Amino acid sequence: MAEPGEFTKRAFLNQKMDLIQAEAVAELIASQSSAGVKNSLAQLKGSLSKKIKTIRSAIIHTSAYLELDLDFTEEDLNIITPPQILGEVHNTLIAIDEILGTYRQGKILSKGIDVLITGKPNVGKSSLMNALIGENRVIVSATPGTTRDIIHEQTIIKNTMVRFLDSAGIRLTDSSIEAEGVERAREQFDIADIILMLIDVSEPMTHEDSNLLKSLLQTYPEKTIIIKNKIDLGVNEKTDENLKTVENITISVSAKKKTNIEKIKTEIISKSGAGFQEQQTGSMLTNRRQFEQLKAAREDMEKATTTIKQGLGYEFAAMDLRSAAEHLSEITGEISTDDILNSIFADFCIGK
Repeated sequence: MAEPGEFTKRAFLNQKMDLIQAEAVAELIASQSSAGVKNSLAQLKGSLSKKIKTIRSAIIHTSAYLELDLDFTEEDLNIITPPQILGEVHNTLIAIDEILGTYRQGKILSKGIDVLITGKPNVGKSSLMNALIGENRVIVSATPGTTRDIIHEQTIIKNTMVRFLDSAGIRLTDSSIEAEGVERAREQFDIADIILMLIDVSEPMTHEDSNLLKSLLQTYPEKTIIIKNKIDLGVNEKTDENLKTVENITISVSAKKKTNIEKIKTEIISKSGAGFQEQQTGSMLTNRRQFEQLKAAREDMEKATTTIKQGLGYEFAAMDLRSAAEHLSEITGEISTDDILNSIFADFCIGK
């Protein structure tokens, strides 16, 4: 019987592809957009591998000069000077940061966008989700606390997979079941890529509104969009005045009448960073393992910079550079263990 990732693993072990290309096979299958497919295909052809190997070669080149300088210490020859080392390390850090900077968009290409809809009970979260996905999939009720768990629905917006999560209303409650739903909603704040904070603008703002709004704007300002719902029922002047002081993006909608729903979709794509040009794809980092190894390599390069600036011996900087090169080798699979390979290929489809 074929094991998960059987044929891709054989191709890797027989040096027909490196580990980045092997993982691109799984990313290709799991891609949630045409841009994601293009990025995975480019990685399969070696676009990201080439960049990683170029960075690794530069690190090894600098490390070799350090080792050579150490070998000729007694001859009092300066093979490479501290400014030259810092210059080489600086250029390498720029190249690493360029790749690390693509990870957020890369994840969106591969996995899609998770959008959490939150707010106090009965502000229209379920109605908004139904409007956003274009179907009546979530129960809508005038009774507060109807939604007691995280509800997932997904749709395609501007060629990107978007998963909407309709959470339980955030409020203090005596119901143990509802309280569990509220706690799960709070956990989703960290996970979500975008948070839609709903406020009923037809009514005065409550302490629940104010507290949740303050908490989101303090902790997650970069991914929070404020939705002023129920404009079809009229706008409470005091609520409207309070929200005018908020610096974050606010959108006035009527979930029931489906007013300004397209505007929300456009803002989700824009704020998430998914609105990039497809020609940018090809070398975007989409894999968590690769991201962590590249980040560890960056930390080693920073250590080498500190070592040189403090005037410590070249041998310490050389150790940091060797460690950075090893992390990059783990990305491409030039250094690998059975545990790492088993972990990677266990997530593949049977065969493949």
